[in-house]
Order: sequence, then structure tokens, then C-alpha cells
Amino acid sequence: MPATLVDLIARLRDAGCVFAEEEAQLLLSVEPSSAEFNAMVDHRVAGFVIKGDTHDSPPHRTPHSRRPRH
Repeated sequence: MPATLVDLIARLRDAGCVFAEEEAQLLLSVEPSSAEFNAMVDHRVAGFVIKGDTHDSPPHRTPHSRRPRH
């Protein structure tokens, strides 16, 4: 089933992504029903930078953009 924007934003927020809305838009630019899309979402939820993520500086920081969990 293709992901909806709202579902994807919720999944990214649950994973601690600070820029969930922007990252969801970037991820949805890939065909949402493709294996590549699922792999990219799983990779991002695991805390790794997705290709094209402009919020990451320095370039080799992983995982990034995590909110502290209390």
C-alpha cells in the first residue's frame, strides 16, 4: 500500500526526525510503492541520512536530526 504524506510524517516524527515534513516530501518524490522507497524510509527511520537531505551539516554525521528522548 502506498504511504500517505500524513502517515509518513508520523513515522518519521516517531523516529525522532526534526524535519519530518521536508523529509517526507523528499521520500515521496520516489515512487511510494517501490522497494527503493521502502528501503529509503527504513534507512531514515534507523537514523541515517537520506540522499538529498539538506539539513545535515557536517556531511558525515549519522544518525542526525534526532530529538533527545526523555
